[in-house]
Amino acid sequence: HLDFSGCARIGDAGVAALGDHLPASMRDATLNFSGCSNLGNRGLATLAAGLPRELERLRLCCSGCLNVGDGGLAALSAELPRGLHRLQLDFKRCEQIGDNGLAALATSFTPSLQTLCLDFGFCWGITDLGLAVLIRGVPQELPHLRLSFAQA
Repeated sequence: HLDFSGCARIGDAGVAALGDHLPASMRDATLNFSGCSNLGNRGLATLAAGLPRELERLRLCCSGCLNVGDGGLAALSAELPRGLHRLQLDFKRCEQIGDNGLAALATSFTPSLQTLCLDFGFCWGITDLGLAVLIRGVPQELPHLRLSFAQA
């Protein structure tokens, strides 16, 4: 469990270094970057590329990371380990995330997924189209699903 919440001076370089050094044997990761306003797409992409291939549970919070957008979410989606059982993503208040990011995420879900929790509250670029594409990507046999797009 790594918690960098509120560390406004943590940005792409620090997160990239973390991604380059995650233990390959890690099965469960909780990474909290909430409020890291200097974190952007490049840092998230490098972190994603460093995720261990055998990872089974990922909890990633980028709430309030104002420089994270569709490009970062797409990069993360492309690198999600294929054997994930539990995926929890919090991108609340990431105002640069929109339909294209959700479309990329929708292509990343695999049959091994048992629990999916997503929070995209206050992501103003998300429309009906993005939600529809996301929902179509969710595996039909997924036992646990929680979605939040709350604006309050």
